[in-house]
Amino acid sequence: MKCSVCGGIITGPYYKDDYGNFACACHLNDNMFICSYCGRIISAKTSMSHKTGLYGYHVKKNLYMCGICGENPVLTTKQIKVCLDKVLKIIRPYGIKIETETISIDTISYKKFYKLGHSATNGLCYNFLDAKGNYSYSKIVVINGVPTIYFEEVLAHELFHALLYQKNIVLGNHTEGFCNIGSAIILDYYNINNNSKQARFLLNNLEKNPDLLYGKGYRELKTLLIKYGWKDFLAYIKTFKNI
Repeated sequence: MKCSVCGGIITGPYYKDDYGNFACACHLNDNMFICSYCGRIISAKTSMSHKTGLYGYHVKKNLYMCGICGENPVLTTKQIKVCLDKVLKIIRPYGIKIETETISIDTISYKKFYKLGHSATNGLCYNFLDAKGNYSYSKIVVINGVPTIYFEEVLAHELFHALLYQKNIVLGNHTEGFCNIGSAIILDYYNINNNSKQARFLLNNLEKNPDLLYGKGYRELKTLLIKYGWKDFLAYIKTFKNI
């Protein structure tokens, strides 16, 4: 078995990605990194983009993108619209209706997110109320320059935040977990319909997230979803005000 990075025969511990690439474990401490968006080993031999001539990017601390994921980043208003339409199409069969007429969507760079004090997140949903305290509108921002599936995953999460405000539903500590249900719907779709290794990688990260709100909260709500089914789960969410 040869190392995809150095070309040498692997004789000790190694790392294997879902794309058939193997690498000596020592490279993880060298100049080899794992793509944060698809799980691919990043190196000149494994992730070179023939479109850009690059094999990887250092996005920010502990966040890397391979050259293949960087080939078709979501940047333009037209691309955002396509992603929004796709997300709405995917969630529609589940009986989830989000009023997008009151939602604006834009992208923002990691640098701007950092300046806003949100360096650990990839999307935000600002919800606004009118003078009477009723829902008025939402503004969603998502990190730009990321792959389509990842963008749609984050967008779905933020749309579910807007949905909670539109329906006046308060979930307390389970808010982020509920919004990750939205992300999971998107990733499940691409996993099942496109046999997407990228979607499976991102879904696995979602399932194993150790965070109390994003991880544990998601898994607890997923358990309820499996128990009740979609129709009863959504009815349960609408009436249970403080999980």
